[in-house]
Amino acid sequence: MKTKVLSWILTLSLLLGMLPAFPMQTAQAADSNPWTNYAATTAPGTVTYRGQTCYAIGTAAQLAWFAKQVQNASAGAAILSANIVLTADINLNDHLWTPIYRHTGEVFSQVQFQT
Repeated sequence: MKTKVLSWILTLSLLLGMLPAFPMQTAQAADSNPWTNYAATTAPGTVTYRGQTCYAIGTAAQLAWFAKQVQNASAGAAILSANIVLTADINLNDHLWTPIYRHTGEVFSQVQFQT
């Protein structure tokens, strides 16, 4: 009898030990709106990088502004050949991701990441 009770206590303590000590955080669902809905209302500043004028992108709102400009641009628009420099790490995890592209299906390919 003692052995059976002891084995039940041991089993119960092992099972309870497998439970987390702190409540687990649930993953926050991404916003169902595209990240471009949160675009800045004005153009980001510019910097000169390797002799070229570039948009200085340092926030998600500035990157969203740039993406909207590319998406709404007509063929041959200056924004389609613009250069950008990322000035900070940008976190877009909270919003639905959409690539930077024109509605004609072209993906914006002028971004070069410099270290």
